[in-house]
Amino acid sequence: CVYQLGVARIGGKHVKGCKNCPAFAKCTLTYRGSGCVALRSTYGVETDPEIITNADRIRGMDDNELAEFLMECNPVYKNYDISDFTTADLERIEPVDIEEYQEYLKVYKNEDEKQITNTEKGLSRKMSALRSFYGYFFKRQIITKNPTLLVDMPKLHEKAIIRLDTDEVASLLDFVEHGGDMLTGQKKVYYEKTKNRDLAIITLLLGTGIRVSECVGLDIQDVDFKNNGIKVTRKGGNEMVVYFGEEVETALKQYLYTTRKATVPLAGHENALFLSTQRKRMGVQAVENMVKKYARQVTPNKKITPHKLRSTYGTTLYKETGDIYLVADVLGHKDVNTTKKHYAAQADERRRMARRRSCKASRAVDHDSEIISKNNNRYKNFKNRLYFQRTAFIMGKANKNMRIKQHVIQKNIRKDLRQCSYSVY
Repeated sequence: CVYQLGVARIGGKHVKGCKNCPAFAKCTLTYRGSGCVALRSTYGVETDPEIITNADRIRGMDDNELAEFLMECNPVYKNYDISDFTTADLERIEPVDIEEYQEYLKVYKNEDEKQITNTEKGLSRKMSALRSFYGYFFKRQIITKNPTLLVDMPKLHEKAIIRLDTDEVASLLDFVEHGGDMLTGQKKVYYEKTKNRDLAIITLLLGTGIRVSECVGLDIQDVDFKNNGIKVTRKGGNEMVVYFGEEVETALKQYLYTTRKATVPLAGHENALFLSTQRKRMGVQAVENMVKKYARQVTPNKKITPHKLRSTYGTTLYKETGDIYLVADVLGHKDVNTTKKHYAAQADERRRMARRRSCKASRAVDHDSEIISKNNNRYKNFKNRLYFQRTAFIMGKANKNMRIKQHVIQKNIRKDLRQCSYSVY
């Protein structure tokens, strides 16, 4: 606060020193880097300039890439230290400085002289963090302008969703179950020790579409074989029961009644469903490494992670049901637009179907064009024959028999023309 006796409030609690403040009884402010300005204006607490020595210093600027950029590329801040930045410096920064900072983030060197490269996704994440940083001070009226709002965010291009095909799913499960049959020695021992657990995890991910964090957070009591369901904790702490099929049931029972039953977990991990070889609850990184290890042997051209197994489940469920809202509910998505990202394969199939239909249509058009061309040629020949016969009749070169023959020819020509028109239409 302005009296340098401590921060007015942090997390709803007064910090040591605030009780000596003359306005302590009326203080309801959250932390403000430039002092309790609203308190001074509301309650008339005067500020002594000699007491405020570093009240405007920006907390949270430690390890801030924006500060590093300004000290390196902006001559105004050449002799600055990170601790020297104040809220007044934030207000001096213009949108063009933010744009230069955005270019700087694409390729730069850190303190260890290691080159850092950011893709468009990394740029978007860092710019979002900078907007939040500015938004914090702007919302609390510590600064009067927010230049980050005037700078466009990096455009993110959609990438193809990677998923497993039906034959690849079968190959992956077969490899997990029988891939170590040819191993020997210590590798064989390790494979047999973890086979049932790995098969249960991969089958569960493919059969329910739960997140890897939800998978490693499962306890034994969360599994209900009576109703074939598991209780998972979704994002935000919401609990939900996800149901599974017979194949998942078989894999889970095989693991629980063999490997899990024979393992004595360490203290604090007794309820964990999936245990590591150290007899602790498995972590997210361990499951990701395990999935990559098996998938690398089955689909070397695809980078398969546990989330790709979730996408595979979502795609399969949508193909079978066609209900996007059902898929969103099962996957735990609050927004259907998030669910739609998992179904780029559907668009691919529609494009392939359109291609096949266009090929059939083009072949049909070519066939019809060939028929019409032949009929047109026949029509031209008929007209030529009729023209010559009529010429002979007009010139008087034809006798009575010729006129009779001419009548018969014209009748036959008209009959042929009618047949030609029927074949065209």
